[in-house]
Amino acid sequence: MGNIENSRILVFTVALIIILSLEFFSKKRDHAYSLTRLKNNIFLFLSSLVLVKIAMPFGVFKLIPILNSKSISFIELNLLSFVPGLIITIILFDLAIYFQHVLSHKLSFLWKFHLIHHTDDKMDASTALRFHPAEIL
Repeated sequence: MGNIENSRILVFTVALIIILSLEFFSKKRDHAYSLTRLKNNIFLFLSSLVLVKIAMPFGVFKLIPILNSKSISFIELNLLSFVPGLIITIILFDLAIYFQHVLSHKLSFLWKFHLIHHTDDKMDASTALRFHPAEIL
């Protein structure tokens, strides 16, 4: 694991702990705050990460010939300076997630996986982690 990936994981973990702590100690929090629910949501998230880590090399190796094809043109973000590349990457990534989310609501096959995200009985920061591993894959 590279330094960039370690940094991303560290920032994500620290931010999640801070947000969950603020929610837990908030005077407005629901007194039925469930550590079991929190553990389940984190388990779903970690299961997704493990599945992606296992499957990623196989998916990337299948994509290499397609990405190297002369018939496909991509924006070469690595040729841009940092700030424009970052902005374009965030916009493209956000659009991809938005369209994936819309499709998850419209296609019954995808909805079966996405439904787990919408069936959380309470809402807190851990709800953002609550996705079926197959949906994340």
